Amino acid sequence: MPKAEGPVYREILHASGKVDGKAARWIVGVFTNEKTLKAFAAHLNLARKAGMTDTVAAMDVHAPTPKDGQELTEVKLSRQTVQYNPQAPGLEDDAALV
Repeated sequence: MPKAEGPVYREILHASGKVDGKAARWIVGVFTNEKTLKAFAAHLNLARKAGMTDTVAAMDVHAPTPKDGQELTEVKLSRQTVQYNPQAPGLEDDAALV
């Protein structure tokens, strides 16, 4: 894969919910664009609403694990655009190592 010239942007899908009655937030995944993030989020939401626990577990591997008999509640998804491979003008690659 060729090295990116300058910064590029990635989409992060976050989730928040309640675990054992306490608020929690975690990262679901990182996507190359908004279109793929939205498709994944829609599929994950459908799986949650349908009670497909195995599918949800496979898609949302970073979700916190509730105690026995408990489940995640009030799960909401959000997205964030972040800069990947940021560049500082005028700095050489080796300058940070000094």
